[in-house]
Amino acid sequence: MSQENVAADNGGRKRIPVEDFVSAWLDTHREGGHIGDVAEKLGLAEGSVSVRASSLKKKLNEEFGVALPKLARRVSARQKQDLSAIAERLQQYAAADAPTEEHDEE
Repeated sequence: MSQENVAADNGGRKRIPVEDFVSAWLDTHREGGHIGDVAEKLGLAEGSVSVRASSLKKKLNEEFGVALPKLARRVSARQKQDLSAIAERLQQYAAADAPTEEHDEE
């Protein structure tokens, strides 16, 4: 992508031609990347890329029946956590502190 293709509008935001946007999206998909990678390649915020992709997906689908390929999901910090110790603790709690059936019938 050349600098000539990336122009700033009056608000100082970058205007990325749709061809460059789609090229960056397809390259990122091919590499197994996520939306943050597209944003980084284009020098845009992730939110801007997400909004633009949604709009473009809708237009392409309605007018031509094609869609941008889905990108890999970014692994969140919550997904990275090892919850095995917590699960074990909860299992032990449930086994030790579970009310007996006799108490449930009262």
